[in-house]
Amino acid sequence: MSSRLREEIPRALSEHGPATGPELAAELGVHPGTVERYCRQLQAAGRIRQGTGGQYIVDGTRGNGHRVASD
Repeated sequence: MSSRLREEIPRALSEHGPATGPELAAELGVHPGTVERYCRQLQAAGRIRQGTGGQYIVDGTRGNGHRVASD
């Protein structure tokens, strides 16, 4: 996984709140399919989760300093 996206996706969610894959893609300047692939990997790692309406949210702090978002 790209270390840039591995850090930027949770950071964007932490700073701007819940977002869908296409919203994250637009914000990060990445293809929506790429964002969805990385989001699935981040979910498997326990760093984010998919909440209400398909929006992704940060799942816990896991020692990275990101606040916990709720759906």
